[in-house]
Amino acid sequence: MNAAALIGKHYMAHILITNDDGIQAEGLRALVQAMEGVGTISVVAPNHERSASAQSLTLRQPIFWEQVAEREWAVEGTPTDAVILALHKLLPNRPDVVISGINRGGNLGENVFYSGTVGAAMEAAINHVPAVAISVAHKGRGFRFEQAAKFARELAQVILAEGMPQGVLLNVNVPLTWNGSVRFTRQSSVTGSGGGGGRCSVTLEACLAFSSEKLNTEGTKNHREIFLSHSVAYSSPSLPSP
Repeated sequence: MNAAALIGKHYMAHILITNDDGIQAEGLRALVQAMEGVGTISVVAPNHERSASAQSLTLRQPIFWEQVAEREWAVEGTPTDAVILALHKLLPNRPDVVISGINRGGNLGENVFYSGTVGAAMEAAINHVPAVAISVAHKGRGFRFEQAAKFARELAQVILAEGMPQGVLLNVNVPLTWNGSVRFTRQSSVTGSGGGGGRCSVTLEACLAFSSEKLNTEGTKNHREIFLSHSVAYSSPSLPSP
């Protein structure tokens, strides 16, 4: 039975939230607040900042965790450690979607290979759980997370209703000043950090399982649109790797 049918039968979706900035980070807290009412929320995240952890694992020392609130656990490990513990140890049932963020700073181009935010989402994707990494693309002071949190809520609702292909994660970058439009791209095999590196297309790839109209997308302008790319976490018969 698909997610839409389950929701129609009053199924309460299960959303796992994680990040690489630490469980008390402002971006994660904004995301938790935005997801209220969408489903049951679990939070499993590092107990302190672990930026640039990529998809690294802790192998030669114990990993400790502590329950810090109802359905919230702080992990002394990497973002990937947190997702593995969530999926295989801490949660009584698997989540319907994993959302990693909201990161303080963009994850574009080759940054995705270093990002703990994206690494956590990648770990969820290779465990066959729909996954989203979301970041605010801004440098310096004056970070605000409200727009990114609002978009994450809308995106989560679409994913829960329509699903996603296995092995695909969505990497969302929301500008601090957002004009309300969305640009879909595909993460390329050759990327760059400047001038739009990592963008292969400005149209929604056919393998994405939902419609851009559901996200109220419009034309793009002034580099104030959301950049939403998708990466293939692993290859499958139905979704060949790029």
